[in-house]
Amino acid sequence: MIEETHFASGVFYAVLASIFFGSFAVPIKTKAIVKANVDPVAFQCYKSFACFLTSFLPLMFGTELKFTYWGILGASVWVINGTVAIVAVQKCGLSTAQTLWSGLSVFVGFLWGTIVFEEEVRDIAGSMWALAAMSAGMGSMGMVVSQSSSSSSSSGRRTESKSSQYNRGSSFVFGESETTSGSSRSSSVSPIINGGEGGDDMYRNTNDDDVEMNTANNVNNNSSNREFAAARERLMMGTTSSSSSGGGNGGKGMREFDDLSKASTNPFGFRTTAKNHRSGGDLNLSSSSAEKKQKDVKIGILCATYVGIANGSFMTPLKYANKEVTGLEYLFSFGVGSAVATVVLVFLYNLYRRQINRDFSPLNFHFEKCAKPALLTGVLWSAGNACSIVAISRLGVAVGWPLVQCQLVVSTSWGVWYYREVRGRKAIAGFFASAAFVLFGVIMLGNCSR
Repeated sequence: MIEETHFASGVFYAVLASIFFGSFAVPIKTKAIVKANVDPVAFQCYKSFACFLTSFLPLMFGTELKFTYWGILGASVWVINGTVAIVAVQKCGLSTAQTLWSGLSVFVGFLWGTIVFEEEVRDIAGSMWALAAMSAGMGSMGMVVSQSSSSSSSSGRRTESKSSQYNRGSSFVFGESETTSGSSRSSSVSPIINGGEGGDDMYRNTNDDDVEMNTANNVNNNSSNREFAAARERLMMGTTSSSSSGGGNGGKGMREFDDLSKASTNPFGFRTTAKNHRSGGDLNLSSSSAEKKQKDVKIGILCATYVGIANGSFMTPLKYANKEVTGLEYLFSFGVGSAVATVVLVFLYNLYRRQINRDFSPLNFHFEKCAKPALLTGVLWSAGNACSIVAISRLGVAVGWPLVQCQLVVSTSWGVWYYREVRGRKAIAGFFASAAFVLFGVIMLGNCSR
C-alpha cells in the first residue's frame, strides 16, 4: 500500500499533470491557428522539438545524465498514438472515440500496475468500481461536449439555410449556409482530446472549410446550369455551329446538349447522369455512402481501441526502465526518443504523400503563425509529462495513471467556460454530472489504494 506522505505528494503531482495535459492545446486553439489548417504531422514536429529541448532541463538542476532505450520505446508509443487518435476521431467521431479510449486507458493502466508489476492495492474490487465510475464520467463528458457542439452548429446551418435559399433561385445548393454558432474566441472549434497524453494537436474549424467547399460547389453548379441553358437555347434556335455547316439541329448541337444534360448537377450539388435519374441513382449514392460510413466507423473504433490500450500502456516503459533510470532521469531518453520517432514519422508520411497521394509539395509548418504557440504547446505537454512521471513514481501505475486521466475534466472545462463550446442548461448540467462521477471515482480510488 502507498504511504501517506508519498500518496499526498503523488496526488499533488497527478493534479499538476492533469492541469498541464488538459491545458496544453489552448495556445494552438486560436482562430488564426485553426484557420491556417496546419497538418497534424507538422504540429507533432513542433511538440517533439519542444519535448526534446525540455528534456535537458532536469540536467541543469542536478539530475544525472543517463540513457535507456526504454525512453525511445515510450516516445514512439506517444508519437504513434497521437497520429492514430486523429484517424479515430476522423472516422467515428469525437464522442465515440473519446468514450472508448478514455475508458480503456484507465483500466489498462490499472491492470498493468496490479497484474504485471504487482503493485499492492488494498481493495481490488473497490478500485475496479472506482475506475468504472471514472470511465463513465469521462465518456459522458466527451459525449456532452461533442453533441452540444454539433447540435449548435447544425442549428446555425439550418437557420442560415432557410434565410438564404429563397434568394438563390434555381442555383440553390443544399448546405451552403455559413455556420454562425460558436464563441467569439474561436468559431466552431472542437477539441480532439487524446487520452492521457492530453490530446493531440488536432483542432478543426468547420466554418471556413464548409463555406469554401460549398462556395466552390455553387460556382460549379451555376456554371454548369448556364452552359446547359445556353446549349438548349442554341439547339432550339438553330444557332449551333453544326447547323451553319449543314449538319442540322440533330448533329453537334444535339450531342452538346445531350452531354451537358448527362453531366448536369442536381439542386443538391451532386454530379449526376441521365442514367442515374432514370434508375434511381440518388438511392444508389445514399447506399454507397452508408456503406462507406459503416466501414469508417469500424476503422475508427479499431483505432480508438488501439489508442486506449496504447495510452494505458504509455508509462509501462518507465517502470521497466527503473532498473536503469529513476524518476526525471527518464526524461532525457524520452526526449531523444521523441526526436527519433518524429523523424521516422515525417519520412514515412512524406513517402505516403508522394507515392499514394502524388503530393510532391513540402510539408508546410506555417512558421510565422504557428511556431510560438505550437512550441508553447509542446512545453506545456512536457511539463505534464514530467509531473506524471513523478506522480507514477510515488503512486504506481495502477493508481497514478488513472488519476492523471482527469486531464479530460480540465480540457473540457476550457471548452465550457472559455470557448463556450457547451451551451444550454441541459448540456452544462450534464457536464457537472459527468465531472461529479469522475471526482467520485478519484476519491474512491484513493481510499481503496491506502
